[in-house]
Formats: sequence, structure tokens, C-alpha cells
Amino acid sequence: MTASADKTIKVWAAHKTYIWQDFECLHTMTGHEGIITGLAVSPDTSVLLSCGKDKLIKVWDLKRATQALLRKEGDASLMYTLKGAPENYDGHAHGIQRIEFSPTGKEFISASADASIKRWNTETGELMSTYTGHTESVMAVCFRFDYVFFASASHDKTVKIWDTENGRCAVTLKGHTDIVYDVKFSGVVNQGRYLISCGHDGKIFVWDAKKSFDLAHYVGMHVGWILSIGLSPDNFRLASTGGDHRVNVWLAKPRSCGECCHECCFDCEQACSFLC
Repeated sequence: MTASADKTIKVWAAHKTYIWQDFECLHTMTGHEGIITGLAVSPDTSVLLSCGKDKLIKVWDLKRATQALLRKEGDASLMYTLKGAPENYDGHAHGIQRIEFSPTGKEFISASADASIKRWNTETGELMSTYTGHTESVMAVCFRFDYVFFASASHDKTVKIWDTENGRCAVTLKGHTDIVYDVKFSGVVNQGRYLISCGHDGKIFVWDAKKSFDLAHYVGMHVGWILSIGLSPDNFRLASTGGDHRVNVWLAKPRSCGECCHECCFDCEQACSFLC
């Protein structure tokens, strides 16, 4: 799926079948009134979220979308829309930058240019919590695998770790010298021990939760800003994209547990993860 400044979401065929050709556009979802800035698919792939500069969050039923492919019903899959202020005062006051499902898919969080983060019930659209503390636009959010904490990256040059249930900011990480664009927790393989962030300063930082989120690693540089990062499920590969028009893939170096921190692997016969 792709989102665009043309206010549409498109579903593409990834493989050639007897019905569709390679990379054929199968379905177009419409309804946003501005640039679409974020998409998220639920863990069970049944629901799609979209958000944009129009202050709207749209929730789509992907099962209904699949059924509607052959009927060409563009909006048949729309479940509901959450509107920003002033239409709905629970909503965001400015454009929404990013949206993210919880590990169970029952809730999601949205990050906005109004410097707030909101947590919503996926099924009903009910606002559950609002998190405030950043002083400028929130650029990205990411849940830890266990849902207990989530992280946020901001235009104010900081990364914050939040307690999901009580809404408290547990820690503020300072180290970037410019806008922080993206943030990711490591996976269940090391119990979400590490947090990775990237920003306009061209730096990727790895923070260690077991050491009070001290800076554990500094991972290379792009020539220019770094917009987004992605971590493989085994924590062995890290991908980054930047203003130098490059995608860099950082690969872990296989080594035994005796050569690292002794905590990064659960199976000593396997190579250590990228974040060890």
C-alpha cells in the first residue's frame, strides 16, 4: 500500500496472478482532504489506519476492501473517521504526522504537529489518553513489544519514553542536535532493550534501557538528514533512509556471546543480534 500527496491510498498487486498483473493498482481509497502522511496495518492485517495534514484519522476494514476490489467500490472499506478540532475537540488541532498500532491491534496512537500524542480504541474510535510534554511537533511514535512503554520523536530534538497506561513521561533522551524524525524499539529477541533514533543531524543513536538509556552505540552517518529507520525482527539488520537519496542497510557482525555483553542472545548457538 502507498499513501500520497494526491490524497489517495492505493493497494498494489505484489505478484502476478491469473487476475492481476505485477504491480497493478488494485484498489484506491479516497476521503482525505490533504496530504496523507502515515499508514499502519494492524498485526492481524485486518485493519488499516491512515492520517494526514487534514487532521483526519481514517480507519479502514481491509477484509471489506479485499471484497470490494472487483466491485471497484472506493470507499466501501471505510469504517469511521476521527476529525481534528474544531469538529471534534478530542481530535488533534494540527496535522497528524504518524500513526501506530499497539502490539495487540486493539489500540493505536497518533502523533501530531500540535505537540501531542493520543491513544485511541481501534474498534470504537474512543479517545483513551492524551500525552503532552513535547514542546514542538511530534514526528514519530513506536510501541515497545510488551505495550508497557512507547517512545516518541520530536521536532524539539528530544526522544521521550512514556508509560502507556498512566501517561507519565518516564525519561527524556537528549543527544540529537536537530529534529528527531524516527524512533524504533528493538524486538522481543532482546526484550525491547534498545531504542534507536535518527534525525536531521544525520545521526543514528542506539540507547540502552538496561543502563538508564545511556547511549550504547553510534551507527554511522548518511550525508545529510536521516528520515526513517527500520529494524528486522531478529535485530540483525537496520535500514535507514536519508536526504542523500540512499537506503543504507547496516548488518550485524556474527560473533559469539563470549565476545559481547552476554545478554543479547537467548540461544548461544546463534549469532548475536545487531544490538548486542
